[in-house]
Amino acid sequence: ERGVELVHRAGLEGPYSCYPAMLNQVVMNLVTNAVQASASGSEVRVTTRETEQGPRLRVSDQGSGIAEEHLDRIFDPFFTTKPVGQGTGLGLSLSYKIVAQHGGHIRVRSRVGEGTTFIVELPPRKKDN
Repeated sequence: ERGVELVHRAGLEGPYSCYPAMLNQVVMNLVTNAVQASASGSEVRVTTRETEQGPRLRVSDQGSGIAEEHLDRIFDPFFTTKPVGQGTGLGLSLSYKIVAQHGGHIRVRSRVGEGTTFIVELPPRKKDN
């Protein structure tokens, strides 16, 4: 409907100890925001991969980007850069809390007019004793 192509590259070997429904909410929030920020004909990329430090999820768009002065506030509850009535400002705040509950971190890189990338870093799989 929006004319944005979603490209997914899966690279996780799992299983991981996690709360799947909660992490699904994080992915949905990041993908929804990326699609909303993107123009028709652009791509949103979702990439998952294994690292020695644990699983990584990357959501990148070619959208409008986030102004530098907003980057330090985007995870604050009720903060939104969307027009009035188009966002609650809770999606990224909730995502930040969910990732933290899993012992992970979420980072963002963005350039106005070029796009945004969110990187979710989760801890490594627990080894059996």
